[in-house]
Amino acid sequence: MVKKRPRTVNVQIVGDDITPIQNPRLPPDSLQAAENEASQPHVDYNSEGFFVDTTLEGENVEDYSQSVITKRRGPTMMSHIWNLPKNKRIKVDWNRYWQPVGGETSQLAHFIGTMARNPALLSLSYPSDWRLVPKVKKNELLQIVKSKYIIPNAEAAKYVLQSMGRKWSNFKAELKNDFYEPNHGNVSNVLNAKPGNIPQDQWISLVTYWSSAKGKERSVKNRRSRECQVMAHTAGSKSFACVIEEQTIDGVPPSRAHVFLETHKDRKSEHAPMDEKSKQAVEMINEKLNDMPNNKEVTNGAVAWDGDIYSQVINEIIGPERKGRVRGLGKGPSSLPSTTCNANNEGFDGDHTLCNEKIQLLECELKKVNDKCLKIQEDSIEVQRKTQEDIAMLKMALFSRDILSHST
Repeated sequence: MVKKRPRTVNVQIVGDDITPIQNPRLPPDSLQAAENEASQPHVDYNSEGFFVDTTLEGENVEDYSQSVITKRRGPTMMSHIWNLPKNKRIKVDWNRYWQPVGGETSQLAHFIGTMARNPALLSLSYPSDWRLVPKVKKNELLQIVKSKYIIPNAEAAKYVLQSMGRKWSNFKAELKNDFYEPNHGNVSNVLNAKPGNIPQDQWISLVTYWSSAKGKERSVKNRRSRECQVMAHTAGSKSFACVIEEQTIDGVPPSRAHVFLETHKDRKSEHAPMDEKSKQAVEMINEKLNDMPNNKEVTNGAVAWDGDIYSQVINEIIGPERKGRVRGLGKGPSSLPSTTCNANNEGFDGDHTLCNEKIQLLECELKKVNDKCLKIQEDSIEVQRKTQEDIAMLKMALFSRDILSHST
């Protein structure tokens, strides 16, 4: 018999110990409170992964059709990470922008997601903006991640918190879309449709915010901002950092133009073709790359810089980049290096980061040259050895002929 997995994995922090707790239930203030809550309809997962009202068994479900949500995959547990031994942590590879790359990237993202979607760890009662969550709470969450993964410095920690904040916001957006929108903002119905894994007080706080003038105003603003977003990528769940890592050859990364071409392709589905602005950008980038030697943009060890092909095209189509954000690189990078590159490999102004990258590139090239020299040296030694053997054999043959001539 297959055991049904719990929906969430929470942790209890006692001193330095972090102990997983499954399916937490907050104790009711009183027996009457527990009875009142039990009498209200709840929405939970059934065995097939549906959100269903668990109080409707044997009743007419037509009156509650709005509480039934479409089928979806159950929540990710990552219990093998939560249950890691205390003295064991997982090593993650990071790129130059301190974004995770390599095989552990997806696992780290899923683990952060289990924390962001766990109300026992990260309350839904906090203000809507992640930036307003107390720093003390963020540090507690970061320490939990550090207890499972090696987070080497402040830049990597910043990425972890950014990722957690986005997942937390997305979780609340999903809850609103699944429970608030279908009930057309009817507060009473929404409160009665509380998901089983959300504490009552947090659900009331969240629904109250959604129904407030401030919450509605912010929702309208966010919808308008979302409508302005164009040129959606087609890379799926793979991060831009991982795409760049895969396209890096001999330590030389691709430019943003090449990354854009790799992450903006016609989807397999006929109902989701690449948008018009993306098609326009692809055509313009290809035209500019055709004028480059070998149809490649010279990067000088950098992925992005002011004046690269990507920025020329994107600025023309949708306007200049906003301050504090670098397009085409994913979460993390907040500014471009103050260097310009051209097709003649000139214009390297000594920026510290790019200097290190240039040094690494030159060291890689030097290693190749040394390997070739070593191979040539080994081949030369082998030729010299064979030559000496041939000379020795000739001398032996001459010696043998002289002996025969004297004997006759």
